Amino acid sequence: MSAPESTVLVVDDDFRVASVHVGFVQAVPGFRVIGQAGSAADALAQARALRPDLVLMDVYLPDGDGLDVVRQLLAEPDPAAVIVISAANDLATVRRAVQLGALHYLVKPFGFAELAERLTASLNEIAAGRAE
Repeated sequence: MSAPESTVLVVDDDFRVASVHVGFVQAVPGFRVIGQAGSAADALAQARALRPDLVLMDVYLPDGDGLDVVRQLLAEPDPAAVIVISAANDLATVRRAVQLGALHYLVKPFGFAELAERLTASLNEIAAGRAE
């Protein structure tokens, strides 16, 4: 019997970038994309409706700050794990993401191997959340 797939919501304001991230996630065994959002409001709505195991969250969104979305998501009962993916590479943003509870922070652009490594590392965290 195979292990259950971890479900993923991809959030990025650029649909082309989001499509690349979707392709990367789908290529990593054990992960399945169940939604794609391009704004903070859509990310919150989809996360609440779809209940993904993991959210890949961009920081710069047209209607808000992705880190504010992370804060809101992680404050909810049984929250999804979060990996922040952003062009923002300043120490304050990275520090804030980690303080909020993001599992990982990837600076764009990044390659498939980097994301696959972070996804694989996240499996234990997601599995631990399911076991609680």
